[in-house]
Amino acid sequence: MKLVRFVSASAFAVAAAAVMAAPAHADVDSIAIADPLGDSYASSCTYQVVGTATGNSPVSFLQKAPGSAAFTQVGANALPINDGVAFSWTPSTAGKYTLRLEQGNTSKEATVDVATGINLGSLCMAL
Repeated sequence: MKLVRFVSASAFAVAAAAVMAAPAHADVDSIAIADPLGDSYASSCTYQVVGTATGNSPVSFLQKAPGSAAFTQVGANALPINDGVAFSWTPSTAGKYTLRLEQGNTSKEATVDVATGINLGSLCMAL
């Protein structure tokens, strides 16, 4: 009888370890950029990029700048808090940007047209 209990306890321990070791489900569900002041996004102005993401895996924020064929990471990765992430983004030049949030094998993208801007400290807008 003790042997049966030991085997059952061992089988339960192995099954529990397998479940606990399974990768957490992680998905980026959306990406959004804060509205600009005025009609256009502007270079040298800072915007909040937010997304919804599930799980405990870090989320990366990347951009493809005008004239670039590759994405580059913007800042450090962030862990979702209450299924949300937020990043600051300051486009350096005018042109078309593609912004991407990545988590695990999922990603969401948004395309943004940026005009030349002027940053006066408390006021930042497109020219």
